[in-house]
Amino acid sequence: MKRIKLILTGVAVVLLLIACSNIGSSKTSLVTITIGSDKVAAIEIQRATVWAKLKNFLAENVHVSTASAAVPGNVLSIRVAVTAPDLPTISQVVDVAGSSVTIILEVPNGFNREFTITGFDTIGGAGNITYWGGTTIDLSGGTVSLSLQMLNLGSVNGFLFVSTSGNDTTGTGTEQNPFRTITNALAVATIGNGHVAIFVGPGTYDTINPAALETFPFQLPTNTALVCLGANNSTVIASNGDGVYGGNTLNSVQYCTVQVCNAIGISDSTLVGGPPSPMLINHVLFPDDPICGGGPGDAIILGADSTVVDTVIQDPFTSGITVNGGNPIIKNNAITGGPLTQGFYGIHVAAGSPSISNSTINGFFFDGSGLGVQIDGGNSTVSQCMMSGNGGGIGISGGSPTITGNTITNSSNAGGIRISGGAPTITGNMINNGVYGIYMSSATTVTATISSNSIDHNSYGVYGQSVGSSSIHNNSIFCNIILDFYLADPTASGFDLTSNAWDHDAATLITGPTITADPTGFAGGCPPGVDICYYNVISQPTYSPFNAAVPGGCL
Repeated sequence: MKRIKLILTGVAVVLLLIACSNIGSSKTSLVTITIGSDKVAAIEIQRATVWAKLKNFLAENVHVSTASAAVPGNVLSIRVAVTAPDLPTISQVVDVAGSSVTIILEVPNGFNREFTITGFDTIGGAGNITYWGGTTIDLSGGTVSLSLQMLNLGSVNGFLFVSTSGNDTTGTGTEQNPFRTITNALAVATIGNGHVAIFVGPGTYDTINPAALETFPFQLPTNTALVCLGANNSTVIASNGDGVYGGNTLNSVQYCTVQVCNAIGISDSTLVGGPPSPMLINHVLFPDDPICGGGPGDAIILGADSTVVDTVIQDPFTSGITVNGGNPIIKNNAITGGPLTQGFYGIHVAAGSPSISNSTINGFFFDGSGLGVQIDGGNSTVSQCMMSGNGGGIGISGGSPTITGNTITNSSNAGGIRISGGAPTITGNMINNGVYGIYMSSATTVTATISSNSIDHNSYGVYGQSVGSSSIHNNSIFCNIILDFYLADPTASGFDLTSNAWDHDAATLITGPTITADPTGFAGGCPPGVDICYYNVISQPTYSPFNAAVPGGCL
């Protein structure tokens, strides 16, 4: 993959510099900015010595450059600008056509060098702005390496600024003369048909401050990015009702704290009930509100192909995230219920087919029946998540979800995975230290494929009250305190439990798992330590052939 670099353009120029300069001395710095598909601009700063310039020139023109990831596909040109009170603006524009970009600028040393990196959707540094990043650096010729997160703005053609020091009457919405309220910036954006990024300075924007009363809920106009600039989510949007509505194509809310109490935090539908549209929710904090004893009702409601990433949700009254449709991407988030939480679900998939990955979902207990994730339909994927201390880890009542690579621990009565319907595929999960590893209940039409999971150190490994036409193969089911597997489905005939690994003891190594009938109708009617126990079935389960026990598994 090609790389584009702006550097000295000829060996003759470099040799001339060597002849006319003192090697190692410089009043300028070489600033190297590389932009790739991870949406991070890597900035490397070094003294602008002739030797440094020569090395950069030779690296570009003599050696083969190392390939790097491409910039996002909707970025066709990059503009880098450097401004400061004591120097004229330095600016370079590069057309990228999907390639990675490295730009090297020589910048005079000094304080408060403001770098802005802007990505456009057309060549020549024009068109709509899709990505933007900015930072201020003091240059002294020393070596510096830093990363600048490029903000995905969707597709905007201008900026508006809001600050607690601004003024809605005399402000113009520029960085030098900002508005005081987000409400006013949204009104101006709406008149202009959206397509703006609203940058909001640190501070609190609420309905209490008499100097600047906000009007909630906020309705984002078309293609509007609401970006909070306060470090560590120190820009707070505090509503006495609902927070922010989108639903108007490529909206986003980024790096804000959205504080609502038992209300909707952010929705990708419009306020008036219009259809949802894709929305980016990035690095947003929904905090627990000590005044009302909880956080939002539904922190986030999704109905489109939206993205929620790197977001923290604390103690929701209803659900952390509710999915009503679409194919949203939900990844790298932390969703927690409080010690007295009213929240029943960390994530509730009422409809739609989200991808939920690499997130932690903890503390949704609700009298032992709260769930980290509840799936009622669709083709959801839940992968590489950590769930602990919930009433249940994942509940499945319908659809064909894929549950893979998760770690589910310390679940209460609802089970690590509770299946009451649907056709889930459950593979490669670690489920331990709960009451039930997997609980299969209610629906005889369930068709679950359960394979390659480690189900151990629960009270019950798998509790099959209604197994339907499910299959349970190639799992490690061991060291569950009461029973590894209990079957109490009167429709079950020779239920297939082959190719699983059971408890690690001498009998298992030789003859496979121990199996017995339950004479009482309660799981406790089986002797402790029995691997497979069954009650009121047509015929007992089949477990042979079986796999070797996990080495050192039951210690």
